[in-house]
Amino acid sequence: MLQEATTIIKQIPDDYAEATGLAKYNRSRMPKCIDRLSPAINSDGRFVTGIDEESLEINLIQDSDEKASRKKKVKVLRESLEKQTGKDLTGTSKFWETYMVELKSDNDLILNIANPTDVIKYNMLISNGYVAPSKEETGNPKYRDAKYYCFSTTVDNKEKVSARKIKDTARAELLKIADKKESLLLMGQFLEGPKYNKVLDADDLYSMLSDFIELNKDGAVERFLKACKKDKQELQYKIIIDKAIRSKVIKYKDKYYQRGQVTLGRSVDEVYTNLSTPEFAAEFLSIKEEIEERS
Repeated sequence: MLQEATTIIKQIPDDYAEATGLAKYNRSRMPKCIDRLSPAINSDGRFVTGIDEESLEINLIQDSDEKASRKKKVKVLRESLEKQTGKDLTGTSKFWETYMVELKSDNDLILNIANPTDVIKYNMLISNGYVAPSKEETGNPKYRDAKYYCFSTTVDNKEKVSARKIKDTARAELLKIADKKESLLLMGQFLEGPKYNKVLDADDLYSMLSDFIELNKDGAVERFLKACKKDKQELQYKIIIDKAIRSKVIKYKDKYYQRGQVTLGRSVDEVYTNLSTPEFAAEFLSIKEEIEERS
């Protein structure tokens, strides 16, 4: 239900947007495009409006108490909107036969909770799956065909503050090892590989990890914080396996990672898992020795 004073309907950047360069503008539609969206008619012959207490969606609710509660809540909303607009908004009303909402690619649609026509638009768009209730909900199968989502300033601010706090936590953890070259080197190699090497001094390593956190590509901040919880042995374990794969001590052949006649897994994650088991303990030690000899 529309709860924010104002809600902005924004485009969802998708694969097409990535391919065409629109994603960097947080858009998925080319300029001057217009979507004209109307309510669908369900198998029960009623329009899908989001404000119909006799809708198929509500009538299919198994729990009788929940169904009754939903019916009452939706009916109150519909009757309130009917009183404000003077329109018949029941699920079989002729009102819906010509009802349509236009979404233009050049301008975001702004909906105001105080405006009854905006509340009607919101409920129709959400109930038909044209618009996801939030950016997080765009991953919900119910909204798999949605090209738009509801942007909330309040939610967006909370997310930004939360992300900032997590990034600040990561910076605090980095500061703890700022003068410890070995720790910086281990952390860097664990996260980003051989670009971190012994030739670099502590300041260089610190600066690289600081950039890693700041850019936050592919969940870098969360990965850094997870790495901080690992002990030295765990960090070294992954670094050794990564080196073994890069140097072809462990080879990828016929869709498997192998060392000699020993099959270690189909994916790198499987290699990490398998080599940590007692069954492969001797193999891991042998790999470790070979890597150390090559260093």
